[in-house]
Amino acid sequence: MTREDLERTDDERRRKNRWVTDAIFCEDIQMLFVANSTRSIAIYEASGLKHEPYWLIMGVHHIIECLSYKNLYHTQSDNKLKCALFAGTSNGDVVMFKFIQPTTLLLRRKHMDRITLFYWDELKYEKIYLKIQSYKAVHNSNVEQMEYCSVENAVITCSKDPNVSLMKKYMSPNKQPYILKMRK
Repeated sequence: MTREDLERTDDERRRKNRWVTDAIFCEDIQMLFVANSTRSIAIYEASGLKHEPYWLIMGVHHIIECLSYKNLYHTQSDNKLKCALFAGTSNGDVVMFKFIQPTTLLLRRKHMDRITLFYWDELKYEKIYLKIQSYKAVHNSNVEQMEYCSVENAVITCSKDPNVSLMKKYMSPNKQPYILKMRK
């Protein structure tokens, strides 16, 4: 979905070369995240038979190649669920979207009757709902797959980069990453 497609029906939407790079369903919050080659992320509410598009995030700096979603924890003081979406990009970056109140709303809804559009640079102002942390150049090529390990608070990523084929990147800045090199 692109910005021009927001006001058009399915039959009228402009056709251009774009494809879904990854999609992930988050069962605990009943949301579907779809990343595509137009550097955008569409978020659908998926609790019913018809999936409603709620948010469209456009203008991501690089194409998102893979997604991973995890519940992070329940805080003891307020017993709130926190969760995070990890995105690996075509540039080798890893981006973490930490949702502050996922059971209420992932992001602010500007319009209740249609999809809410956010540009990437606007997301930094949504501090009540979301915190974004970027890890630049984790790999020299695109991130192929990733998984969050809650026990060690680390993201494990892999790519076709022979110098950094597999990396365990700790979320705390004090720990050094673990790097595995594999020759071609």
